[in-house]
Amino acid sequence: MMFYWGEPEIERLRVLWAKGVSCADIGRQMGTTKNAVVGKARRLGLMQRRPSRVVKVFPARLPAVAGEVGFAITELVNGQCRYPVAETRSGHRFCGAGCEDGVSYCPEHKTICFSGFKFQRQRPPAEHNILRRDAA
Repeated sequence: MMFYWGEPEIERLRVLWAKGVSCADIGRQMGTTKNAVVGKARRLGLMQRRPSRVVKVFPARLPAVAGEVGFAITELVNGQCRYPVAETRSGHRFCGAGCEDGVSYCPEHKTICFSGFKFQRQRPPAEHNILRRDAA
């Protein structure tokens, strides 16, 4: 089905667009599709709108077992930092602090992981090196 864009329809599109009505709602009100509205708005040179990005920050939770550092991977839920902070007999433990929706790390650990920071592993003292052979 073809939608006819006459002067009254174009004027109505301009008014609704200026009010900030979504393309889908404009299409419903005018009896056409969202894509038809997007295409016509683009051809008319109407100012491009960007969807607002809603950032959800999840609160941190306390570890299930008091006294343990961090969380087991099975204790984590969406929105909790998955940066490893310790290794215990029962396995790795993770930060668990709140983080933005869709991000795996809290702001502090995200900076460490993605800022170009290079982690340098400290070597143990020579007396702890089990591969060292004494010249006897």
